[in-house]
Amino acid sequence: MNRWVLAATLLLACASPAQPEVGAVQSAMVVPGPWNPPEGVRRAAAAQYVEVVDPPNVRPHGRCPDPNPFSACTHPACTRAHPGTTELDEYIRMRWPGVRPYGTYYCRRNSNNLDELSVHAIGRAIDAGIPLIGTEADNTLGDAVGNWLIANAEYIGIQRVGWDGMWWNGERGFLPMRGDPHKNHLHIELSVDGAARRTRFFVEGPPPETCPVVCYGHAAVAEDCSYVDCAAMGQVCMSDPVRCETAAPPEPPEARFEPDAPRPTLSPLGGLARFTFLGPERVFDTRTPADSTRLVRSDMSTGPLSATVTGDVMSWPSLPADASGVWLNLAALRAPERGHVVAYPSGPRPMTSSVNYEAGEVRSNAAPLAFPAGGTGVTFAAITQVDLVTDLFGAFTESGEGFRAAGPTRVDDTRAVEGPIPAESEHAIDVRAPDGASGVSTTIAVIASEAGFLTAYECGTARPLISSLNFAEGVTAGAVISRLDGEGRFCVYSSSDVELVVDVTGYWSADGELSYQALAPVRLLDTRDEDSRFVGRLADRQVVDLPIQSLPGAPENVYGAVVNLTVLGFDGPGHVTTFPCGFEPPLTSSLNYGSGAPRPVIGSVAMAPVGEDGDLCVTSLRRTHLIVDLVGVWVPTPGGPPPMPPTEPDPTNPELPEMPDAGPGEGDGGVDDDDGGLARDAGSSPDAARPVEPVAGGCACRSPGGTHAPWLAMFALLLYTRRMMRRDR
Repeated sequence: MNRWVLAATLLLACASPAQPEVGAVQSAMVVPGPWNPPEGVRRAAAAQYVEVVDPPNVRPHGRCPDPNPFSACTHPACTRAHPGTTELDEYIRMRWPGVRPYGTYYCRRNSNNLDELSVHAIGRAIDAGIPLIGTEADNTLGDAVGNWLIANAEYIGIQRVGWDGMWWNGERGFLPMRGDPHKNHLHIELSVDGAARRTRFFVEGPPPETCPVVCYGHAAVAEDCSYVDCAAMGQVCMSDPVRCETAAPPEPPEARFEPDAPRPTLSPLGGLARFTFLGPERVFDTRTPADSTRLVRSDMSTGPLSATVTGDVMSWPSLPADASGVWLNLAALRAPERGHVVAYPSGPRPMTSSVNYEAGEVRSNAAPLAFPAGGTGVTFAAITQVDLVTDLFGAFTESGEGFRAAGPTRVDDTRAVEGPIPAESEHAIDVRAPDGASGVSTTIAVIASEAGFLTAYECGTARPLISSLNFAEGVTAGAVISRLDGEGRFCVYSSSDVELVVDVTGYWSADGELSYQALAPVRLLDTRDEDSRFVGRLADRQVVDLPIQSLPGAPENVYGAVVNLTVLGFDGPGHVTTFPCGFEPPLTSSLNYGSGAPRPVIGSVAMAPVGEDGDLCVTSLRRTHLIVDLVGVWVPTPGGPPPMPPTEPDPTNPELPEMPDAGPGEGDGGVDDDDGGLARDAGSSPDAARPVEPVAGGCACRSPGGTHAPWLAMFALLLYTRRMMRRDR
C-alpha cells in the first residue's frame, strides 16, 4: 500500500487518531522508506512553531568518562523527568495500548555527540516503544503517534520527534535522520513549557477529536480541519478573533471533594531541630560575579540561572556546625518570561517550586530548606532564564530556640492608626510577644502604589543590607521572620511609601515547646489535578481541610505546618487564609492576589497552626485554583514542656481591602542595578508546577516574516542540517 494512503487512513479529525478501544487488536504494517506523513499532517506540522531548548555540554565537567553513551553521567544539569514528561508518557501509553514503556531515562549523553547531554538528562524526553515487525518499524502504530504529536506540537509542547529514519523539529520542520533510525521507538522531546505542564494540553486536556474553529498557538484550524499558519499568510492574527475562542464547559459551583483521592506519604529529612537566628545577610546575587561567588553554576559560568544552568551553594556565612538546614529568602528578577525557581537539598529535584515569577517583575518568597544527609548543599534550579538573590535569616540546629504556634493574630494595621509609612524610614511593630520570646513569625501584607522592598530586623541594631519581602504595586503578602528587641518589637524599613498589615503566626523562645521536622516537599492539594483531594476552582470563601497528622509517615503530635501556597486562575483581587481546622476562618491573610500589575500565578510560604486532629484548613476570598505544598511540621520537643493547644484566631480585625487592578511598576521593583547597597536587595513564592494561561480571545500568531523570511529560513536550514547529521537525542 502506498505509504501516504496508509497514513491518511490513520488520520482522523484534526489530524488526531481516534481513541482505540481497550483490548482492541490493530493490524500492523511495514512501509518502506523513512517516516513520511501525509499532506494533511505536513500542513498541520508546518503551522506549528515550538522553541527548541537543548541541554548543556558535558565536556567542561569531565564527569562522563564511560564511552558507553547510555551509561549514567553525573552532571549538575541532570534531573528526573519533569511532571509534563511523565504525564505525556502515561497518556500516550493509555491512548495507544500497543506502545511499550521504554522510559524517560535519567542522566545520559547524546549518543551521536558524547560532548552533549541528551534531552533525557534534563527531564524532557520520552522513548515510546513501538515493537518491531520482524526487523522493521510498525508504521501503523508508530506513524499514528508521531503524526498526532507533530500536528498538535504547540498545543502539547513538543519540540522534537524522531521516528523511523526522520526527525521533526519545532523550529525547522522535517530532516533526515542519521545513526540509529529509531525503528523500535519514538524519541519525543517536550518544550520547557510542556515539561512544566504550562501548555493547553495539561491545562485544558487533550486536543478535541472534532473540528471546531480554534486556535492552536500559531496555527489556525478552520472548519474543514485544514491548518493555516498566520505568519505564512502575512497575518499577525486572524481577522475574526472570536472564532479562535474555545467554549468552556460549565464550571461546577465549587471545588469537588474527593474522599478517595490518593494520600501522599510524608518523608522526614533528618531529625528534629530547633532554630537559631543568623545575620540576616546575603548569600549570593547572580547579577554580579562578585556577589555570587558562593553559587557554583553547573556550567561554571557567571550570571543568571536558566533552564539548563543550575547552581549549588555548599558554604554558608556564619553557619553553626550543627546546622541541619537554613531559612532563606529568595528573590527572582529580570526574567524575560514566566517561570519558577525550586531550591532543594542537593539530589533529586522535587516536583514543587520555591518562587514563581513573571516577566519583568521581582518576586520573592521565604524558603525553609533542609540539608541532605551529611552535607550542606542546596541546589537552585529555574525553568527559564532568571536572576536570583538569596538572603540567610537563620538555621535549623540541635540547640537553638523552640517555636510556639499562635493565631494568626493581627498586631498592626497602619491604615487604621498611623497611615502610610514614609519611604526609607523605620517603623517599629509591637508583636504582643509572650515573656522570653526572642523572635517572631509573621505574614506581612504591603499595600503600595509602586514596587519596592521591605527589610525586617531587630530594633536598635544596624539595618542589614538584605530584603525580607519584595512587593509590587497593589497588595503583596509574604512570610517574614525577625529577631525581637527587649521590648518585644521588630522594625521594618521600606524603599517606598507603604501601608502595612501584620499578622503573627508564632514566636521563638528558649523555652518554646515545638521543634521543626523537615520533610521532603510533598503536594497536599492541586485543584487542577483530578487526583487531588479537592478538584476544580474553590468557590468564594469555600473552606478545604487538608489532613496532615493522619497521612502515612507523619510524625506524632503535629501542632503546626510550613506550607507553600500558590493561587492561579483567580476571578479578582482577594486573599488566602490558613487556620487550624475546628475554628472559624480569621479575618487575616496568608497570601494576597489579583491586585496591581497582572500576576496570574502568586505564591507565598505560610506558618500555619493545625487543629486538634492535625488538620490544616484553607480558604480563599475569591474563586481560584489553589496549590498547597507541605515542606515541614512543628512537633513537641522530646522532654520539653507540653505545647499550648490551638487558640481561637483573632476575628476582630478588618480584612485587607480589595485593591483594584493597576498597571505594572517600572524597573526591577526595588532592585536598582545602579546602586551597590541596599537598593540591590530582593527577597518571596512556591511552585505552581504548571501555571494556567487561559486563552483570552484571538490567535497568538507570529509577526509576519521572522523565521518565515525565505532567505533566513534557507540559511538556518543549512546550518541546522549540518548539526542534525550528528545528533541523536
